[in-house]
Amino acid sequence: MSLLVLELKPGARTAKRVSRQAMKELGVVLSGRVECHVGRIKHVLNQGELLYFDLITPHFWRNIGTARARVLLVNPNFTQVFDLIGSK
Repeated sequence: MSLLVLELKPGARTAKRVSRQAMKELGVVLSGRVECHVGRIKHVLNQGELLYFDLITPHFWRNIGTARARVLLVNPNFTQVFDLIGSK
């Protein structure tokens, strides 16, 4: 398993990403308030809440709070996930 702590300043977001193969990711909000957009669905999460989804669906994370947000991301292999070129 791969672990990553994603830190986002207020208003910041990740690039839109997608996996090369079907695999699940668990995101646990350690602090702050974030949105995770998975396909066309927006999930709003607060500290202590989590989301489990398939990385083959394009997705991105965004800090919608006023303080730095931290999200623990757990999946089988981060090397299989890449940014979509030209995503915003």
